[in-house]
Amino acid sequence: MGVQALLLGEGFSFHRAELYNMRSRILPAVGISAIALVAAAAFAPGASASNAPSGAHFGKAGAAHYQTAKSCYSQGASLTGEAVASQDFEAAFDAYDNTAADDFAIKKACKIKKVIVTGQYSASGPAKAAQVTLYKDAGGKPGATIASKKAKVTADSAGTLGLKIKKGLKAPKGHSWISVQVIMDFGTSGQWYWAVATDGAGPTAQWQNPGGGFGVCPSWDAITTCNATVGTQLSFTLN
Repeated sequence: MGVQALLLGEGFSFHRAELYNMRSRILPAVGISAIALVAAAAFAPGASASNAPSGAHFGKAGAAHYQTAKSCYSQGASLTGEAVASQDFEAAFDAYDNTAADDFAIKKACKIKKVIVTGQYSASGPAKAAQVTLYKDAGGKPGATIASKKAKVTADSAGTLGLKIKKGLKAPKGHSWISVQVIMDFGTSGQWYWAVATDGAGPTAQWQNPGGGFGVCPSWDAITTCNATVGTQLSFTLN
């Protein structure tokens, strides 16, 4: 079943979406930069390059746009094919737990009940849940947490997820940040990656790996630094 039919069945509206089978991206090493470290180097004790998480992924870019008249906010129709990790792993891979976030600005407060995030799987998935968190802006990075809830995956097409938030999350008027962190075991389901795009306003999307498994970005920093992306924004819609 395609993205449009799947998400329309969950109350979402897509103008068009063309997703393809994804292939892993091998990022070039540039000195001791984050590019090499995130894509290839730092693995947990006993892990190898074939069985440890990676910070970035690449697939042939499709074109997705899913803003509706009722959407609170939408961005990320111009996909680059790049995608960044944002996942809560099982205990054995806790050091690799990581989160991506992007900012948005709205003219009036909005209660977010559904979120659509364009994404990719490294394997088959599927994701069943994700943690959705809203943050205040802190000088161009995510700041204090406004609210956070676990959301159920109600639609999934090759990693593009429809998330339903029970009772919703209230986004205040003005400039805020949102993160979507998929909750999924690496050992059985692989990884989920959030699609990168070129359209979107505000600062570059941010990423962090507090546990240090990747050896870079223990606190919020730009995805262009942490994940070696060319695109600077993430693809999502808030309904």
